[in-house]
Amino acid sequence: TFLGGLSKILENSAQPQSCLLELCSNDHSFNSASLEPFPQEPYSLVCSILTNPAFPASDKNLDNELFTVSWLKEVYQFVDQNFKSFLEEFREFIRKPGVSTENTGMQETVGWLVVKMKENGVENVQTFETQRHPVVLGRVGKGAKRTLLVYGHYDVQPPGDCQDWKADPFGAEIVGDRIIGRGTCDMKNNLMASIHAVKALSQTQKAIPINLIFLFEGEEEIGSPSLKPFIEEHKDELSCDSILCGDGGGENKIGQSLLVYGLKGILAVKLSV
Repeated sequence: TFLGGLSKILENSAQPQSCLLELCSNDHSFNSASLEPFPQEPYSLVCSILTNPAFPASDKNLDNELFTVSWLKEVYQFVDQNFKSFLEEFREFIRKPGVSTENTGMQETVGWLVVKMKENGVENVQTFETQRHPVVLGRVGKGAKRTLLVYGHYDVQPPGDCQDWKADPFGAEIVGDRIIGRGTCDMKNNLMASIHAVKALSQTQKAIPINLIFLFEGEEEIGSPSLKPFIEEHKDELSCDSILCGDGGGENKIGQSLLVYGLKGILAVKLSV
């Protein structure tokens, strides 16, 4: 469903349009203050999107032999072979607090993220200072016909009272098939998955089928006050065909991943009894 839906968007769009692809855990019932879901296959969905051979199907200049089933198998095999190192990197990320509301660990988180983006093959990584917390921008490729912008945020909510947690909220402890930690699903899992997808592609293929722009902000949990002025100032640099947002999402009742084309905002209610 993911691949088919996004492929249609990129293949058939005469005009640039954006979509929100909500990728997250496969168990939303397990999402309390102390435990956040950790998907059993944390990288498969994002890797599938970024490696989808149908993305540039209309681009006649690309080598058709790249876009075969065997090509995808090589990428997935690389992910499987490097799963432990990917997982450890993900857990490292969770250990970086990055609490935007409290200004806790933000610069440390940004510095770590920039290094890991470069190590995993993201080119031209830049940080832009804002009124609050930096925006991180990275690019991969420049010669493909289509460009996908990958949005994410590296900041997290404060953990609250640590006594309510069953483990250190920034310890990234593995318990069974779960990782316990603030930010595991909102949204450090899919942010790292998108970066690891680049590594899997660059290590197994001679070309990445689309241009990629990575836009990671540090103010999502406080309403993204700096994002709009940043986009307005850098709109030419951020020009793209579609947008992939890995923040939120999930599955329907029969286990199909959700493809969300747009969101209408947020509703907050305070009830006093």
